[in-house]
Amino acid sequence: MRKTKFECMENPIMVNVEQLQARLNCGYKTAVQIGQEAKARVYVGRRVWYNVNMVENYLEKIAV
Repeated sequence: MRKTKFECMENPIMVNVEQLQARLNCGYKTAVQIGQEAKARVYVGRRVWYNVNMVENYLEKIAV
């Protein structure tokens, strides 16, 4: 199986868990927990993506 190649985009719509960790500056468990609570998790086959806009909106709501 070939490894997926990706290009670094400035403002991606969807990110994987590693990219979400980098954006949030947190660990794996925390990134997954935030993604689940924000209801931003999207499955495409066996791959899991997180909607960046939903995560950002969720964090703005709980930051108040």
